[in-house]
Amino acid sequence: MASITLSDISHKLTAEVINKVYSIRTGDLGPVQTMTITRATATGEGLLSAVYRIEASGEKEKTSFIAKAMVKDEILRRTLRSAIVFQREIYFFTRILPVLSEFQKSMKACASIQDIVPACYNCYCDDENGYILMEDLTEGIDRSNELVTGKECHNRVLWMLGHFHSVSIVFKYKNPHMYKSIATELFETYFVEENRNWYKKYLQRAIDINEKAIAAYLDKTNLYYKKFIETTAGDVYGEMISLACTSQSEHSVILHGDAWMPNFYISGSRTVSMDFQLLREGSPALDVTYFIIICKSDTINKNEFDESVGLYYDSLSYHIADMGFDIEEVYPRPYLDAEILRYGKFGYLCSLTTIPLISGTYFSDVLDSYAQRYGGVDRIPLDDIWRLKPLEGSNKKLAVNVLKVAVDAYGVRATSSVRGDSSKLRSKSNFPGVKRYLTVHYHSFHQSRISFKTPHLRRPGRLRARMWLLRSARPMIYERMFLRAVRARLHPPYYGEVADSAWNARARDGQN
Repeated sequence: MASITLSDISHKLTAEVINKVYSIRTGDLGPVQTMTITRATATGEGLLSAVYRIEASGEKEKTSFIAKAMVKDEILRRTLRSAIVFQREIYFFTRILPVLSEFQKSMKACASIQDIVPACYNCYCDDENGYILMEDLTEGIDRSNELVTGKECHNRVLWMLGHFHSVSIVFKYKNPHMYKSIATELFETYFVEENRNWYKKYLQRAIDINEKAIAAYLDKTNLYYKKFIETTAGDVYGEMISLACTSQSEHSVILHGDAWMPNFYISGSRTVSMDFQLLREGSPALDVTYFIIICKSDTINKNEFDESVGLYYDSLSYHIADMGFDIEEVYPRPYLDAEILRYGKFGYLCSLTTIPLISGTYFSDVLDSYAQRYGGVDRIPLDDIWRLKPLEGSNKKLAVNVLKVAVDAYGVRATSSVRGDSSKLRSKSNFPGVKRYLTVHYHSFHQSRISFKTPHLRRPGRLRARMWLLRSARPMIYERMFLRAVRARLHPPYYGEVADSAWNARARDGQN
């Protein structure tokens, strides 16, 4: 087998670049004398790019780097939109990360966002060539001694996600115009209308696989099975577009975009996030619910889901305080809870394809040649590249448990129940019964907290105007009322008359 050369990675990656990066990494100003290049991942593991390890030795020092390379085959490169996703990751390392890192440092924070991402030494991208030369996180690590697994592993990633999100939350709060200038380039690249025809057969195959697995455990009269059918009966891909494109949400931040375990690395005391090719701006709920539901759902239940969200929020609170801000001022817990109720369904819809992916799917090698098989085709169908297989054994139970968690934790609804952008998601008309609930509870808050001087607003049918005034005068009360109203609709057993009576009593006592 022929040895791999720098030109196999990219024609733009030269020995001069390697010498420069070697000097930065080791402090040895001499040239690299020997260099060995190998594949850093097994065949088929790199879904959007090829990954290599470069071991470089000089006269005094020895080190290694990881090189991510753009797909070489023209048809596959066009199919995966390689140039776009490569430019997105480079934009993160060259534009977003320096700004957020410098901002966090200026806030005199003890933590640094640079510690939870790999160092990037050099990068390049055009329409045909691209590479990212970054830190090799395994260098000098004896993996045989690693004991971080299971719950501890998941909890450390959740804590790291809280750190990652917290920096852009505070940055947006303090410098909204500067935030907008760097976030404006983070348009959605994956769940977009132009990918519908390319993605729909693959998505339908994943839905069919999940349904078959769920039917093996649940009767068709079961509530969870019915919820699955309702959720997947409509325009699922259109729903994923609506949920992913939440950049106009009031609480949108810079997200990882592909938060599942293969994209995180844990070693010793360090937890690192990798692979920012699907970086997006959106609700924190997109990252959080997707990670919890797909990476912890082998044994998770509703209570553990809530605990995981609590751990994530604790991380947010800690790192926001580390930058000198109060989380109750910047991002109160009701905001996160409301975002999970509005956008949490995204995590479940993504799991429909992720569960088959982690259950023995065949992946075409990104280094294969496709010209002969697909000559003249604009894009190779996704289900030809990632061939999903039926779930077997414990993976069937995983599909069932993921569904149960989604329904119990944040009430997965049919695809027709939530539509459009964030402004429409805020509309109370999207949640039947909420107006009546808010009308009842409005009077408690009206009597204990707010005295309107406009009697005509108390008439029936004036709820919208009253709620607008309430939102303006007491935004925290408004958010809590809306959150409880939505929960009351989604989980009647948890928010019945007893809870309502307690809530009213607290309102009268001025405790809410």
